Amino acid sequence: AEDFRVLFHGASLDPLRGNAAATDRKIFNLYAESLLLQDVDATIKPWLAESWDIENGGRAVVFHLRRDVLFQDGTKFDAEAAKFNLDRLLDKAHPPPARQFVRELEAVDVVDEHTIRVHMSKPSGIFLQEMAVEAGTMISPTALKARGADFARAPVGTAPFTVTGRSTAQIPDSTPSSATA
Repeated sequence: AEDFRVLFHGASLDPLRGNAAATDRKIFNLYAESLLLQDVDATIKPWLAESWDIENGGRAVVFHLRRDVLFQDGTKFDAEAAKFNLDRLLDKAHPPPARQFVRELEAVDVVDEHTIRVHMSKPSGIFLQEMAVEAGTMISPTALKARGADFARAPVGTAPFTVTGRSTAQIPDSTPSSATA
C-alpha cells in the first residue's frame, strides 16, 4: 500500500463537525461511509443500510443494516453502532452542525443486531437524502470514545482508506514561475 496526502483545511475530520460541506464530503468519503448513497441522478440507494422501510405515515424509518461491515479498528458495524452515530445528532449540549438538516429526528431504537428504527416528530422530505451525507455517516463508537477530542484528527470509519494522521502545517504562499515564450 502506498501513502498519499490530501490537502484539507476543514475544521474537523469528524463528519458531524465539519465546516465546508462541499469539500468535507469528498474527504469524508475516503474513510467513512453513510447509511445510504445518493447517486448522480439523485436516486437514494442502499449502502451501509441494505434496505429501509417507511412506517407510521413517514414518522419512522426502519433501516436494515449490512452484516458484513467492520470499522477500520475492527469494531463491528451493527445496530448499536448505528444508534450511537445517530444519537450524536441529538446531543443538546454540543449539537453538531448537521443537526439543522434532521431537526425532525427524535429518537433511535435498536430493534435487533442489524436493525434500527428512527423516530421523527413529523415526516421529512429530505431525511433519506441526509442519511446519504454527513448526518448519516457512520464512525467507530469505540474509536470516538477512546480518542475523545483527538478523534477529529484521526477518525475511524468503514471506507477503504484509513486516516493515519493530520498535520496542522501551513502551506506557504507561492508565486507561480513566469512562463517564457
